[in-house]
Amino acid sequence: MKPKCRRRRCSNCKQLFFPDPRNRYHQRFCSDTACQKASKTTSQQRWRTKSENQYYWSGRERVEKVRAWRRRHPQYWKGAAKQGAVALQDDCLAQQRSPEVVKAGLAT
Repeated sequence: MKPKCRRRRCSNCKQLFFPDPRNRYHQRFCSDTACQKASKTTSQQRWRTKSENQYYWSGRERVEKVRAWRRRHPQYWKGAAKQGAVALQDDCLAQQRSPEVVKAGLAT
């Protein structure tokens, strides 16, 4: 017999919700869009406060890596609109319908 999944109070909106059974021990936010944004913000803040992540985006090797990427992709900053972006789908023309012919014997 499966154990019942208890409801939990969302850390953002304070509403009760059923956590996903696969994450029931550590899910703290409901599936509402605003609550998911709050979850992301909280997660990012927790990541940034760790001492090993304090200087993750800085340092000589990181700067050189970014500069090399920018040299390899000079058109990136100009944007897709200015480069003549190609549509992902072709425009479809509406098919012309032929007029239906009603046979005299079938009409009621």
